[in-house]
Amino acid sequence: MNRTWRKLDSFIMDRMKDTKLPSVSIALVKDGEVVYSRGYGFKDVYNGIAASPHTLYGIGSITKSFTCLALMKLWIEDKISPEDPISKYLDGEYNVDGEPIRIWHLMTHSSGIPALAYAENFIRGIVGEVSNYYQISSFEDIVSFMDGWRDWVEAKPGERFFYLNEGYVLLGRIIEISSGVEYEEYLRDEILNPLKMYRTFFSKNDVERDGDYAMPYVIDRTGKYIESVFPYGIKADG
Repeated sequence: MNRTWRKLDSFIMDRMKDTKLPSVSIALVKDGEVVYSRGYGFKDVYNGIAASPHTLYGIGSITKSFTCLALMKLWIEDKISPEDPISKYLDGEYNVDGEPIRIWHLMTHSSGIPALAYAENFIRGIVGEVSNYYQISSFEDIVSFMDGWRDWVEAKPGERFFYLNEGYVLLGRIIEISSGVEYEEYLRDEILNPLKMYRTFFSKNDVERDGDYAMPYVIDRTGKYIESVFPYGIKADG
């Protein structure tokens, strides 16, 4: 084994021990070729099933990167512009003191709307941390949840950074309206398949059909792994 890889392995295993991470899978790519790949730990702790270099993991908010990539592709196709007011695509007025909220404001979390915490509430409910949570499953649910958002505005668009999951749900709908197809279909056909990312999924059925995925866990106060669930739901924000 290359000494560099041995040092990397030791570093990763030490960090896994320190953070109680059940498993990690990596691939190092040089000049378009995978030069090293490995799975560490257990993708299924209680059944002792080891992670492989091909094990799937939930990527959460990294999905937002794909949403932005889709928007940039639609810009290249002259179907949108980042400067477009979002009201051009969505019902209702989205402006603050006469300043329209534009696509790039949502992309950069600078709409002026602070976190409204739908995702935090939804995820905590799905994993069982709270019993009273919003059952949000669609774009329309988000619009209803956001009713009264103007009362929470902290700044004009473009002035300050406020992380906003809800904003990415709106962007997902803009992708659908401007492309004419569902968010998942556009990403699969225009981004994932051309990149040969054939094992990147949005649905529980597809993940379980694949089979090689890491179980989600919540770590309790004693350090015990508690089996959990992935918070499948609205796609474009995570």
